[in-house]
Amino acid sequence: MTISGEFRQALFTLVASIIAGALAGSIAGWLFVQAPVLPNEILIAVPSQTTGTAPMPDIKVIPVDRTPLEPIVPPAFAERRTSSIATVYAVHPSKNASDLLLREDVLTLAVAITSDGWFVAPQDAIEDRRIEDLLFWHDGRVATATKAVADDRGGVIFFKTDLDSLTSPAFARYQDVSRGLAAWLERRSGSFEAVSVTALNDDADNLQGRTSRRVFRRLLLTGLSRDGHTGAPVWGMNGTLLGIVDSGPDEPLRVLPASAWSPSLSYVLLGEKVMHADLGVRAADLVYLRLLRPEEHMPKRGAWLLRDKAASLPAIDRGSAAAVAGLKEYDVIQRIDRDILDGTADLAEILAQYKPGSDVTLAVIRNGEVIDIPVTLGSVVVSRELK
Repeated sequence: MTISGEFRQALFTLVASIIAGALAGSIAGWLFVQAPVLPNEILIAVPSQTTGTAPMPDIKVIPVDRTPLEPIVPPAFAERRTSSIATVYAVHPSKNASDLLLREDVLTLAVAITSDGWFVAPQDAIEDRRIEDLLFWHDGRVATATKAVADDRGGVIFFKTDLDSLTSPAFARYQDVSRGLAAWLERRSGSFEAVSVTALNDDADNLQGRTSRRVFRRLLLTGLSRDGHTGAPVWGMNGTLLGIVDSGPDEPLRVLPASAWSPSLSYVLLGEKVMHADLGVRAADLVYLRLLRPEEHMPKRGAWLLRDKAASLPAIDRGSAAAVAGLKEYDVIQRIDRDILDGTADLAEILAQYKPGSDVTLAVIRNGEVIDIPVTLGSVVVSRELK
């Protein structure tokens, strides 16, 4: 039987198709076996009528610690019963008893320093005001000042009110404050802001001799002062009062240290005139001076006795304790007994630790030589009662 050419071609095509299909199936099966098969892919291939179940993943429940965290602000501040802050308003004669106290009437904040109604505030914020024109608002209560004593040495005014049951603080010493010290600024009652000390003396560019009868030093903190925050307290982390704000709105945050005025408080509470030891000199702190051409023997620290050229006042007052002891202009006082003048405190702050009439020894540099000069400290009255 003769096979035609068309039939032979069709048969060859059929055989080739069968062989190609078999090879393609083999290759696909080999690839499927080599590929990883995940559990979720197996579930897709299971028929809908199957009775099998998919494996469940292990779930671990993490316990939640519901213990409350400790507050950042010390509980001594956050949980105290009464605030230490009072707002001092200027009372205008045109105001009636029913009128509201407005922000523009605020003179300063004042800080309670005894439990029986004594407050302290910066002198510059209230100077030349009559105490009868002042109103103290504290924790929903209103009071007036019954007595006011200005401390010209410390730069503050102490007020006595009829408020009671107040929180009274402990005062930080100048030795307790250092650069970088963390602190809390209480801008208003119960509102705390974290700050730190950046400088122990912000006034570092005055080359005039300054009197030993007044503290000029101001701490410099991070941040700016805002409107209505003059007099706000600055607290140390241990709860001590570092000082009170003494700068105006949008100015660097300057603080009048508590060590400048706390020694006067005991005199005020006893109803006595505030009297402190005094040398009767004017000096500049060498730690903060930048001299163009300092002499070789000039030390890097100490109280440099200088006259106040702007006010035409001598470096050493006539008849003062320093004059009697033989101190001279351009002498550098480096130490009073064991207290070193290293820039951490004003000369007036250090002298306040001594009683008037005390005998002390000054370590003085004169013409490059260190000499010891015995001195009997004098006294000066730095307080006055306001009416």
